Amino acid sequence: MATTISPNTYAPLRSVSLDRLLAKDPESIQELLQGAQSPGFFLLDLRGAAGNQIREDLARVYEVTKDYFDQPSEAKQEHFRADIDRGQVHNIYKPGHGYQTFELAREELASPQLACPGQLATHQKLLTRFTTDCHDLAMTLLRRLSDVLGLAGDAHLETSHLGTQSNDSGLKLVDVPTVERMDDFPDTTHTDNGTLTLLWSTEQANQIRDPVTGEWGWAENRDGHVLVNVANSLQNQTGGRLHSCLHKVSQPSDGAHERYMVSYYLRPNTR
Repeated sequence: MATTISPNTYAPLRSVSLDRLLAKDPESIQELLQGAQSPGFFLLDLRGAAGNQIREDLARVYEVTKDYFDQPSEAKQEHFRADIDRGQVHNIYKPGHGYQTFELAREELASPQLACPGQLATHQKLLTRFTTDCHDLAMTLLRRLSDVLGLAGDAHLETSHLGTQSNDSGLKLVDVPTVERMDDFPDTTHTDNGTLTLLWSTEQANQIRDPVTGEWGWAENRDGHVLVNVANSLQNQTGGRLHSCLHKVSQPSDGAHERYMVSYYLRPNTR
């Protein structure tokens, strides 16, 4: 018999409207703060006017992701850079154990030599626009969090992400197929390095560990929303006032098939 995890195990995540955050709606800002404090995850609602472009582009980015990973291994290996660590973006293909990724560095997208190698070059305009929109969205979240936390001057969260300095922020395309038996899916428990992570998935794939109860629940894969989580640098920068939560990629039922994710990692400036 196939194994399935009940949807009743969804983590109780807050949903916050991007349009209302841009309008500085006090109630929405409080919802943002509470989600960033516990569990450190929330859903950002992009169904208003401010999220139109990014929602339209997402479907095309998924298509680009699938087409890229469908290439022969030899073509993708040309983009493998063994000299680059995980924390450094620099446009790079990485094969893993049962998954594969390609990460595009935001600050390299303007370079025709570095931005989009191989067949990705034909989609550079789309990928650049989507990355820029993701970055702007993440910076909006930082501004609202800074304001509600009462941070100003050098303590303002934006000061660690100024465009005049180099950082490793970037867009990551991920191929993470499910396996025949869900119990055989590898343990990927971790917290994210960096500041904030924006994550889309073609289907339910992410579990979150409640920092109070220690119990695991699924992050709902809700249409028109993006899953957002606080990462380690932001937890450190706020002295623990915001929480970088343990989470993992998993699968809710048996059966092997393709599955894709698109994520944007906002990372602080390198020093």
